[in-house]
Amino acid sequence: MPISNATSSTGAAWGCGATDGQARGRSWGFPNKAAASFRALSECAKRSPHCHIVSCSPSIHNYDEAQATLLGSAQR
Repeated sequence: MPISNATSSTGAAWGCGATDGQARGRSWGFPNKAAASFRALSECAKRSPHCHIVSCSPSIHNYDEAQATLLGSAQR
């Protein structure tokens, strides 16, 4: 499970979702998209070498928001 970082001074809380169709990785609370993407890919890559980013958002503050918002149909 990803570990959240502190939000940036601008209030952005970037989060991303990565998957290969089965393995998943999520991130939330990062100060920028690059950091959030890296974390989501790192989490997914622990389970599969074929992961890719499927979505990112600048307003993902916690696990529940990541779960509800990121990965969309990839979670089903």
